[in-house]
Amino acid sequence: MDFIHNNQKYELILLHLAGSKLYGNSTPESDTDYRGIFIASPESKLGILNKVEQIEGKDVYKSLVNAGLNLEETDDVVLYELNRFVQLASDANPNIMD
Repeated sequence: MDFIHNNQKYELILLHLAGSKLYGNSTPESDTDYRGIFIASPESKLGILNKVEQIEGKDVYKSLVNAGLNLEETDDVVLYELNRFVQLASDANPNIMD
């Protein structure tokens, strides 16, 4: 699924539930956490400027909703560029191991 964030086009290839709701230990006050992987444009990968490895926060939430995903405003979304995700996974980063 393609989405536009900060006037750049990205391809979302994975979005999954994370955090307390994934592990089944959430409370009624818990927010919903999502983690995902995207592919950046070739232009952003080849240049030294505008390199994007991770996007998160309310702006990415709005970008995904505008692209057609059904998310709540209170959802916490963190997306990793594919190369960054692989790097973090190879280092056994606990945020990635979900």
